[in-house]
Amino acid sequence: MPDSRNSRDWFLYAEDDFQYALEGLEAHPRGACQLLAQACEKYLKASILHSGVPAPRTHDLVALLELLPTPPPTPSLERSAELIAQAVVPNRYPGNQPEPTLEEAKAILRAAEVLPDFSRQLLGLIP
Repeated sequence: MPDSRNSRDWFLYAEDDFQYALEGLEAHPRGACQLLAQACEKYLKASILHSGVPAPRTHDLVALLELLPTPPPTPSLERSAELIAQAVVPNRYPGNQPEPTLEEAKAILRAAEVLPDFSRQLLGLIP
């Protein structure tokens, strides 16, 4: 049986992270990218939990996509997860690579935008 409360909580946290990222994108591109990645992780975990499958403790968006119930992830979802992981994970700690520019952060935002609607549909929040 799906744990709707837990999936709803994950979804609401994802919505907050996504909104904070939008608000800080121009002033803090690196922080916004991190929040977008976290939001995507939480959207995926909400979707997984809603299907009755326990969500693992991982930040790996590609691995989380593989746990989604049917319908299987679309190629655009897979590309988004891969792009976000490649761009954001190396910047999680200082000194690993240059800070993302505003344009790079906007590209991450475009990639991340597919996850909220996907999650809303799966959770039945979009007719």
